[in-house]
Amino acid sequence: MKLPFWIAIVCYFMLGLSEVQAQPRRITVVYPSMSGGFTPLWIANEEGLFTKYGSNVYPVYIQGGSRAVQALIARDADVAIVSGGVIEASLRGADLKFIAAHLPNLAFSLYARPEIRQITNYAEK
Repeated sequence: MKLPFWIAIVCYFMLGLSEVQAQPRRITVVYPSMSGGFTPLWIANEEGLFTKYGSNVYPVYIQGGSRAVQALIARDADVAIVSGGVIEASLRGADLKFIAAHLPNLAFSLYARPEIRQITNYAEK
C-alpha cells in the first residue's frame, strides 16, 4: 500500500516540474565603439530578436577595446565584440578565446611613405 502512495507523490512532482520553463540566462555583450560595425547587435536588440529566439542578451557600451577586454577577463561581461585586445591579452596569459570576426575585412588602413616597406615591432628589441 505504501508503494502506490510514493509512486503517486513522485508522479505529482514530475508533472509539476514539466511545467517549469527554464529562464534564459542573461548574457552581457560589450562593444567598444559607436560605429557601424556594431549595427547588427543594435538592430537585433532593438527589434527584440534575441528575446524572440529565447536569448536574454544585454548589450553594454564600454569605450575602448582594452577596457572591454578587461571586463571580459574580470567576468563582468560574457562576450566582447573586440579583436586585437583579445589577442594581446591571450599572449600575456589571459584565458580568452577569439572565436570569430564580425567584419569580413579590417576596418582601418595604414598609410606610409613609399620607401617604408615593413612594420618593425620595437617592443621586441
